[in-house]
Amino acid sequence: MNPLLTIAAESKSIEELCERLGQLLRLGGPIPQAAMHRMLADTEYLQRVLQNRADLQALRQVLADPSNDAFLPPEAEVGSAELLGRVAQAFMGWARTGFKSADAATIERRLAACRSCDQYGPPPAGALYRLAAVLGERSMVCAKCGCFADRKVRLPHEACPLRHPDRPAENRWGEPFRE
Repeated sequence: MNPLLTIAAESKSIEELCERLGQLLRLGGPIPQAAMHRMLADTEYLQRVLQNRADLQALRQVLADPSNDAFLPPEAEVGSAELLGRVAQAFMGWARTGFKSADAATIERRLAACRSCDQYGPPPAGALYRLAAVLGERSMVCAKCGCFADRKVRLPHEACPLRHPDRPAENRWGEPFRE
């Protein structure tokens, strides 16, 4: 069987597939996910990658092609397990502050930023969001982190996960960006 097909069949995630293909191509690391998605969708691009596999410099250029980004799928919703972990971390951080809330001006500034963001919208159809709706939660959600925006903005220790588009040292709330 073709080694590429074997790797694809045996890989359990796109990350693992990128790592294993990077090993096969002797890159010293994973191939970019955008390149992997393009290879899956564009057979001509796949052929170009395979044709350049003997020339590491040329291969790296093909894999780094900026037009590969167009092949990335839309960002998936945050999974239930990850979301539960984030909720637990937020609760523990809130407890460490003595269950304090951010001041009114901070809450309003943060919420205004969320409302103007392209990631702000109705909750996805995930199980935890359905449960929250049953319990009366009607808030909008950040598609990047999965949090209910009007809840998160109240927690003084929390931060927006996105960089400000014009001020890269800040997040979209206008606060220092944290990795």
